[in-house]
Amino acid sequence: MKSTIQYVKENGGLADCAISYTVDPKFSAKQKFRSWIKLKSLPHNIFTEDYFVEKAKELEAMGADMISIKDMAGLITPSATGGSSAG
Repeated sequence: MKSTIQYVKENGGLADCAISYTVDPKFSAKQKFRSWIKLKSLPHNIFTEDYFVEKAKELEAMGADMISIKDMAGLITPSATGGSSAG
């Protein structure tokens, strides 16, 4: 990503970057039980607001001129967009 942003900027373009929005996986009771039996933890709280803000800051540090949030599945709520775009 960094090399692409650098190339675009070196050639007079605007680096328009995007972050793809998603949510944490949902696990069924059966999956949770199997995980418990095998003593393996299931992932949780991966895609928090802080996660997306951090990704945006990383893109900004690389030189992004614009940063968009893509939500192809329509998962982001209006309340979540307010917190993500205010920072």
